[in-house]
Amino acid sequence: MIIFMVAEKPSLALSISQILSNGQLSSRKGFNNVCSVHEWTGKFQSNPSARFRMTSVAGHVFGLDFVPRYNNWDKVDPSELFAGETLKKEASPNHHMPAFLEKESRGADVIILWLDCDKEGENICFEVLDCIKNSINQNAKVLRARFSSITDKDIRHAFSNLAYPDKNQSLSVDARQELDLRIGCAFTRFQTRYFQGKYGDLDSSCISYGPCQTPTLGFCVDRYDKIQSFQSEPYWLLTIEIKHTNDKILKLYWDRGHVFDKEIAYFFLNNIKAANKVRVVSIKTEKKHKARPNALNTVDLLKVASAGLGMSPQNAMQVAERLYTSGYISYPRTETTQYADNADLKSVLRDLSNCSDTDWRSHIKSLLSEGQYTSPKRGKDVGDHPPITPVKAASSSSVGGGDYWRLYDYICRHFIATVSPDCIYEETTVLFDASNEAFSLSGKNVIEPGFTTIMPWKRVSNDEPIPSLTINEIFTIEDIKLDERHTTAPDYLTESELISLMEKHGIGTDASIPVHINNICERNYVKVDNGRRLIPTSLGIVLVHGYQKIDPELSLPHMRSSVETELNEIALGRVNYQQVVSHVLRIFEQKFHYFVQHIQGMDSLFEVSFSPLAASGKPFVRCGKCRRYMKLIESRPSRLHCETCKETYNLPQNGTIKVFKELRCPLDEFELVQYVANNNAKDSLYHHQKNEKQKDEEKSPQKSSTTSIEYDDEMETSAFGINGKHSNVEIQHPYHSDGGNRSLSSSKISFEYIKSHHETSSNDRLSNRALVPLHTRNQSIQPIVQSNYINSKIVLFIQMQLCDMTLHHWLRSRDQNIIENTPNVKKNMFYSLDDLGQHQCWHIFKQILTAVEYLHSQSFVHRDIKPRNIFLTHDTKDRSCVHVKLGDFGLATLLDSESMSDSFEQLKSDESTGVGTALYAPPEQLNSNRCIATDKSDSYSLGIVLFELFNIFRTEMERYCSLSDLRAHMKVEDQFSEYYPFETNIIEQLVSIENDKRPSVKQILMMYAKEIQQRIKKQQNNKKQMIIEQLQEKLRDKDKRIQQLEFELEKNKT
Repeated sequence: MIIFMVAEKPSLALSISQILSNGQLSSRKGFNNVCSVHEWTGKFQSNPSARFRMTSVAGHVFGLDFVPRYNNWDKVDPSELFAGETLKKEASPNHHMPAFLEKESRGADVIILWLDCDKEGENICFEVLDCIKNSINQNAKVLRARFSSITDKDIRHAFSNLAYPDKNQSLSVDARQELDLRIGCAFTRFQTRYFQGKYGDLDSSCISYGPCQTPTLGFCVDRYDKIQSFQSEPYWLLTIEIKHTNDKILKLYWDRGHVFDKEIAYFFLNNIKAANKVRVVSIKTEKKHKARPNALNTVDLLKVASAGLGMSPQNAMQVAERLYTSGYISYPRTETTQYADNADLKSVLRDLSNCSDTDWRSHIKSLLSEGQYTSPKRGKDVGDHPPITPVKAASSSSVGGGDYWRLYDYICRHFIATVSPDCIYEETTVLFDASNEAFSLSGKNVIEPGFTTIMPWKRVSNDEPIPSLTINEIFTIEDIKLDERHTTAPDYLTESELISLMEKHGIGTDASIPVHINNICERNYVKVDNGRRLIPTSLGIVLVHGYQKIDPELSLPHMRSSVETELNEIALGRVNYQQVVSHVLRIFEQKFHYFVQHIQGMDSLFEVSFSPLAASGKPFVRCGKCRRYMKLIESRPSRLHCETCKETYNLPQNGTIKVFKELRCPLDEFELVQYVANNNAKDSLYHHQKNEKQKDEEKSPQKSSTTSIEYDDEMETSAFGINGKHSNVEIQHPYHSDGGNRSLSSSKISFEYIKSHHETSSNDRLSNRALVPLHTRNQSIQPIVQSNYINSKIVLFIQMQLCDMTLHHWLRSRDQNIIENTPNVKKNMFYSLDDLGQHQCWHIFKQILTAVEYLHSQSFVHRDIKPRNIFLTHDTKDRSCVHVKLGDFGLATLLDSESMSDSFEQLKSDESTGVGTALYAPPEQLNSNRCIATDKSDSYSLGIVLFELFNIFRTEMERYCSLSDLRAHMKVEDQFSEYYPFETNIIEQLVSIENDKRPSVKQILMMYAKEIQQRIKKQQNNKKQMIIEQLQEKLRDKDKRIQQLEFELEKNKT
């Protein structure tokens, strides 16, 4: 029988193996050179000679990320990330952990998982099982060891009481990972791209948002706001001095404390001065207790480490984990503050009495031998791990000294204090009367120091003894003072106070709180000052104020608190994982769209606090477009900015940027720059265009946006700045904006460097593998690439039409103009288009239909038709005339057509699943069922676009909700159908869930042509009828005139 066991860290695997094998084990290094494998033979249940094999992981095996196509910041709309496809990939690819676990687990009959006993550990259990499911025996048994410390007793007890992994706890971690990834990345990408393209002195590699991080920052900024808005007020307080019979001066304090009204203060002062006497009213002596502390949990440890030891929460947690894995303390992540009823605390005390160079020994002796041992207080038991306690004696040198010893020393002192007596002291209070105002004098006297002996910073100080006094004894006032003081502003939040607020409001967990605090520090949102005070930076302040201006819930704690509650319900198995994730994402997606629509509110705050790119940096290299110097902006993130072209190019970070021999790229005339990493890695040359592999802030905070060409000193400089043997270069031209809503279409080309024409083989060619072939040309299809050979060298021309705007921008501008020009009394009514507006919409839509019809005629389906992929240009002679272009063929594929040539057979079966934009793509294209792409896929998207063309939306949220309702019910609202009956008929057919009921593009054009003919015929009929009515009216007028003349004639005769 083979028993395969896995721990969370290599050191834990070794410690557990040594305990279970009684030191009789053999060890070898795993092939990944990260984890060791320990083997021995021993008893397992009824098998006396089972073969044990134990190893470890190194934290999480997998991490959640988007599939590669979503990792391009330039080409992916951040809103798509809420529904984008994700995958689990290796957290540390260099560790080769899945392959290592699969190899070592082969043939195992029993799996015992020794991962940390918390939710994250439970999640890692299932990651390990995913790696080994194909290598272990089919009927292998999977067991879970639950332990709280690395002691012989605890490990053997866990081994004898094996349980099973908890899938619900693992799912709660999966839910948190997915929510944080999708929400954080969507907001972060949008913010980062928007603000880094406008301002030069942000000094932050990314402008990140996090569902936990941002409310944490919000606490700090809230305190900052209170300090800034604080207005000091004067207040007054009275003190009286009297002389005792023994000539000792006693100072009496006013029981009112203070008053804010000066006149009232002087009123009391004059009354007391007039009486000039005080009388003893009462003398009270009572015994008080200062309670010993509860058992130590993670949050209390972090607060003390910050406030008392000057350690950051992140550092304190790392130190605590090291002490745990070394076997000095119990598991450091726990919310429980109550010891188990069967916990042998006295044995821990006896072990600690062996610690050398400490002052505990005498105190522990008094607890154990002098009967002062006290049962600990009843704390809170949340059912996770026991409180943090020392598990074995140590010295400063054995734990590693420094912070390790200081934290271990505190944990030991806290534990000893929990079983020590309370501090007992007497407090005497004497109450005096002075002209009906109460004054008092008090003093403390310690009777039994108790636990404060071991925790001297909590000691109660002895006051001077109060001399003998008697009730009704009268004293003459020696001096009376009215002091004027001023209220002071609160201080900045300390880390300790911030941790308390996060715990109170349910932001993060005991394990993640240090990470969130560390994040807002590393991302330049707060600075840590003396006393570990957190002072918000300008960037942090502007961000929170911006959220408060647009949507305060984005920075308030209750949103995340409710999410944490739902995640805990998943862990307890009370709610469905997928339902919670879908519900939370739906809420945040709506908030994201609203945030994007109103980003100008935050931008106005950035304008006041930061300098524009044009005012930052120093001239560095020439731009390839305008040939003027671009500025190098050295504050994070490093960028090149061209003021003339209004373009910004990100540079690699953490290194030095230099001009490379003033050489220019032959593709676009941009000068090359050289990057030298700080770690002395290989130098690289950088071209200005943007890189596909941009990662999110959680994986790689700085997103590179250059194309790298590696070189070494032996290379000859050629036309491309490199030797011909490096022949493959990939360039991507993403959509971008120059600030005026001017958009470029995208193209991706791969080319080979060719030294001369006569050296070129028949296989050397330009190819466009990613997009529609070059021969598919139509006036409404964006041109892609043109190339020519010139002078025996390859010269690449990238030709792309510059468009004025996208249909998305045109719609937003049109809607805003209509709303602004609508009288206030009508602003709650349904907005309808006049005849000119309807004609303009059909003018645009007909051109879209023409482009799609041509695309289908060439056996292609677009699969991503939406306003952002439709480009508009105005006629140079008539600005009211709009020309429409259909672009972005990144998802285009071949139609399922029997008439295709054999050369297309490989692409003919291209299956469309889970691609497209959620609001526009047909249901069959988005769901998990595989389907063949047809022209009816585009028909569905056209229906959504037509609906959007004829609707006026006040906000982005209204647009999102309306389109979502249309998708869900396949029916437009009654008001819409009342104004636009013809368009309603077409839209409801196009968005049918049954694709065979959707009309083709040709059918739509025919329907429109028929409708126009009917309208013209109707107009002609109406015109004829109007002419007839006019003629009839003229005849009636003439008849009346004739009658009138006849009447006058008859009258004249008589």
